[in-house]
Amino acid sequence: MRESRWQIRVMAIIPADGQRSANTAHTLHWPGGDAEIATFGVPLSPTGMEPATHYGTATSVTKSLWAAWRELMADSRYPGVVWYRLDRNSVTLLETNSGTAPVGERWTWQDTLDDLGLKRVEVDNGL
Repeated sequence: MRESRWQIRVMAIIPADGQRSANTAHTLHWPGGDAEIATFGVPLSPTGMEPATHYGTATSVTKSLWAAWRELMADSRYPGVVWYRLDRNSVTLLETNSGTAPVGERWTWQDTLDDLGLKRVEVDNGL
């Protein structure tokens, strides 16, 4: 069986005022094109209530996409982003810029939210 190229799992949180910039960068530089406009689409806040103060994403990337993302972050295309890079299979945290997350430990989306003191905003869409 051939191993997947998508070996890196990334969880990233961005302040609400950086959402448009981050999604635009994804649209321009990632293979999904226009579909990338919703990449940072998970609304978050400290209370779990609106308004969202942050937006998040969790995705898998190739080594080359991760390198490109790192370059874009260095170029301030993702202002205020906090990211967590994990091994896709073991979900072990390999690297982060958060300063408080324990590298080398298993890591989940909930761990990401807990690390930043955020909760998912439950949006009532009338359904």
